[in-house]
Amino acid sequence: MPRLFSLPIKDEMRFARLAGGGDFDQSIAILADGLAAATDDVSRLDLIERIGLCHWGARRPGDAIETLNKALAISPNSFFSLKLLSECHAMKDEHDTAAAFARRALEAYPEPLPKVPGFYLRVCRGIVRLFPKYRDIFKDVEANASDPERDTRAWYAWAKAYLKWYDETRGTSVTPKLH
Repeated sequence: MPRLFSLPIKDEMRFARLAGGGDFDQSIAILADGLAAATDDVSRLDLIERIGLCHWGARRPGDAIETLNKALAISPNSFFSLKLLSECHAMKDEHDTAAAFARRALEAYPEPLPKVPGFYLRVCRGIVRLFPKYRDIFKDVEANASDPERDTRAWYAWAKAYLKWYDETRGTSVTPKLH
């Protein structure tokens, strides 16, 4: 049976709490411990991409780029890695590279995500009843579960605007703001 999480549930909860609170360095430490123990490429890819996302969230695009390139070694067409690499290079004003990654990400643009199973949401609500301190985290989970495509659509709109700007100016103008 496939694993639902790449980390033990206790570590997933700690990670969610720390990352949600903006403590990206501690979040990365949890993910790195999980990565050291990961034995399959699916878990390794997930953990590496989340480390990259934490670096991005901490506004360290260079570290995110280094990390996400490792993810591409596992899955060269990973939409998430390509999407984040486009944003990181744009953040560093490396527009030729950002545009190339945005184009690759658009080629790898995923099919719509399936709806989150109701069972998952019921489990989350049960956890909140048992552990009220996680209420805020699960509000976000529930909001994201009700519209799992929201961030992907926002990135798609940004990528289209960014590439339009890039193609028109070839990197000589003010860049569109990252979402």
